[in-house]
Amino acid sequence: MGMNKAWGMVPVIFSIAASAQQDSTGPVLATRHRLTIEAVAGYDSNVLYNDLVTALYRGGVINQDVRTRSLDRMGGMNRGGFLLGGRVAYAWGDSLFGRANWMPRISLAYNSAMGIRFAKDAYSLAFFGNAGFEGSTAHLAPGSLYWSNYQTLGFGVEDRRSGTFVELSVVNGQKLNSAHISKAEFYTAVDGRYLDLQLNGDMHQSDTTGKEFSSGLGAAVNLEWHKEFRLLGPGAEFVLGITDLGFIAWNNKSLSIKKDSALHYEGVEVKDILDLENLVVNPSVIRDTLGLGSSHGGFITLLPVIVEGRLHFGALGKPSPIPGLRAYELTVNQRNLPGYVPYVAATRNLVVSTWCAVAVGAAYGGFGGLRATLGIQAEVLDRLRLGFFTPNAWGLVSNQTQGKALSANLELSW
Repeated sequence: MGMNKAWGMVPVIFSIAASAQQDSTGPVLATRHRLTIEAVAGYDSNVLYNDLVTALYRGGVINQDVRTRSLDRMGGMNRGGFLLGGRVAYAWGDSLFGRANWMPRISLAYNSAMGIRFAKDAYSLAFFGNAGFEGSTAHLAPGSLYWSNYQTLGFGVEDRRSGTFVELSVVNGQKLNSAHISKAEFYTAVDGRYLDLQLNGDMHQSDTTGKEFSSGLGAAVNLEWHKEFRLLGPGAEFVLGITDLGFIAWNNKSLSIKKDSALHYEGVEVKDILDLENLVVNPSVIRDTLGLGSSHGGFITLLPVIVEGRLHFGALGKPSPIPGLRAYELTVNQRNLPGYVPYVAATRNLVVSTWCAVAVGAAYGGFGGLRATLGIQAEVLDRLRLGFFTPNAWGLVSNQTQGKALSANLELSW
């Protein structure tokens, strides 16, 4: 489909979405301009403690007790990941394409996302070396990794009454590292005389010269659909959102490795060939040592799309400083990232003053396990609203658990 035809579909798609708002029980929004700024930063894991992640970030020697504590927590499904990003969106006007209450919309976003799923033996090999596997086999698979940096520039249409919108975005791919290992059996002989490796997997990496802002281009669709209705008397709202549904075509300077073979190594010092320093700091040394030759050429990867549904319902009991805020919120989402499992959260909103409301709740899934959530929303000036939220309240202040994350948003309408 050509770009002109693709853009021509926007009014058709948006007409279907916006027509569902005509029986809305919510108030009509009288704004002609809406500016939103969102930012998120954080990581999570179901097994890696914060003291280990903090030590990795700072660099230097990591205490053995710190490394062992995370190892002792591991089982058959070890997960982790991080998200760093921000988005600015602006919608304006009161009509478009001859349709009242439609607003043109533009957005600019930066995203850095990583997800990993790994075996316990892979962690042990990386953080303790292969000396502990002398005379035995380390089972390093299955495992997957995806890490990319990319930016998007989107243009679309928004309904000013409900907030429903659809966008088409141009995607700039800046950096990619991805791998999928279906089999990896690593045997260390007694006294480190030789190594045997049975490996089946593939790896992809974007242009490694690091001199260009763009290593690939792509396209994506973002949309958010709002539907208000009655639920047990009070008004309720269901929101369905899809963000970064698209792809990046990486350029022909990208690297690929595909391996399905049995390898045998002798005549080298192999006792700590896969120690933490070499594996993390200089992966090219390991790649060359293991004979994992690479080839150049372009390829296509999917973006780490997120699909999310939110149900807002229940009366607050007090006038809310935040338009559309309700007493309860249920959230379910899924991201296209290794190690990310369905995320489920339940939240209770409480009005604490004429200008402020807090949110407390519990969540499970994503990259982590069960945790407490905490948030605050406030109208600091007329039609200027600020919000802060953490999906892991205890982890934000403690190194004795898993995960730290914080998000913020600002909305200005006039």
